Amino acid sequence: AIEILNQTKDERALKHLIEASRDSDWWVSERAVDAIGAIGNRKAVPRLIEMLSENPASFPTVARALGKIGDPHGVDALLPLLKRTESDVRIDVMAALSKLADDRRCEEIRNALLPQTGDPEPAVAQAAAHAVTEIEARFGLATGLAGTGSFGGTGAGRGGASGTRPAPTADAGKTMLMDSADVAAIMKAAEAQGKLDISTLKPGDVLDGRYKFIQKIGKGAFGTVLLMEDSMVSEQLILKFLNPNVSQDQEMMQRFVHELRYSRKITHPNVIRIYDFMQIRGNYAISMEYFPSHTLGAELEDGKPMDLKRAVRFGTDIATGMIVAHAAGIVHRDLKPANVLINDESVLKIVDFGVAAAHKEGDTQLTKTGYVIGSPKYMAPEQILGKKVDERADIYSVGVILYEMLTGTPPYHRGDHMSVMYQHVQGKALKPIDVNPALPQALSDIVAKAMSVDKEKRFQSMEELKVALEPFL
Repeated sequence: AIEILNQTKDERALKHLIEASRDSDWWVSERAVDAIGAIGNRKAVPRLIEMLSENPASFPTVARALGKIGDPHGVDALLPLLKRTESDVRIDVMAALSKLADDRRCEEIRNALLPQTGDPEPAVAQAAAHAVTEIEARFGLATGLAGTGSFGGTGAGRGGASGTRPAPTADAGKTMLMDSADVAAIMKAAEAQGKLDISTLKPGDVLDGRYKFIQKIGKGAFGTVLLMEDSMVSEQLILKFLNPNVSQDQEMMQRFVHELRYSRKITHPNVIRIYDFMQIRGNYAISMEYFPSHTLGAELEDGKPMDLKRAVRFGTDIATGMIVAHAAGIVHRDLKPANVLINDESVLKIVDFGVAAAHKEGDTQLTKTGYVIGSPKYMAPEQILGKKVDERADIYSVGVILYEMLTGTPPYHRGDHMSVMYQHVQGKALKPIDVNPALPQALSDIVAKAMSVDKEKRFQSMEELKVALEPFL
């Protein structure tokens, strides 16, 4: 019921959602708060403020909802949370405060955020710097960031993982993962609506009374990507409509719903933000951030090595984004140049977490019906062999991407898909320095270590890989 109300954004649901925010199951409570934020009615603000004196695990979700509603009464409740030790709480509170700032309190909020720009945790410092910059730009304030020396990274954006939850128990898993009957009922309801053929859309057509079609951006194995304008907030966004081979597979839909619940929690400047999973005219779609850009693959088409510092910076940015994803329990499983976007200012964002498998699921396929996640040129050996996959599979993929950026060619690319996968399992690639003698030996060794066939010999975390790369920036 909460999931349905979360998509309707109907004011009549407000009272019931407020009641649901008191549910003892954290997932029901959190999704109720998400729905309250989407509705945006200020009548819910007292209950949200009340929640800030209850369970700290709910603080990030409540902060996001207060930010969306935009009631300045939330400022006094949120400011004390900047003293919390949990980075995910502070990151979401800072983002909310930047939205709640008005002419009366903009300087007060800016000054409260400034100390956070010196936080030793990069994700917190970046989030603070972005919030401060946003407030200063909006209200014409003189910059207060000079001399802080804390804002690193490649561009603006919120940092850090939000909404991180403890690993669910077996009972909690039943709540978080819809059973087959739930998914079947939703799919049947979608069929009853009469399905819209999205290929017939013309520029200017409006879906759901809200989303104006601008243009088709592309189509892949899992979905068709459309650029839309959300007329409610006058912002562009992406709607990725799931292809029939996905939307008609009940098991796959069950997994999609589960996985998106994790991946939509990731907020970081190096990750495309996923907003929601929705049903529109009999179609299922994922809404996500629009980021005008080109793919990393487009920069590698000439087959020449990339500038060393640029390649290392991109590798570091990918690792940085994946640190946050892994902290949220998400293993991407399909990291490749086509899933890495870069804009004209060289800001990098990872995309397609919507088809990533949740780490806690543990298996190698999205379903048992043959939809394997991963691209042969970049896939870890254990993933190819059908073994249990963890974050070290993503580390392997980043190693392969670094190899291609630094040498101009992937380590394994000759032959058909099966041949390429076999080569990954064999692990006999030339060392990067043997392909590009201009590389520093230490950097070549880092890439080779990330690409070890034995995952125990790789870097054991993205943080380790990032730290190893930083001296070459």
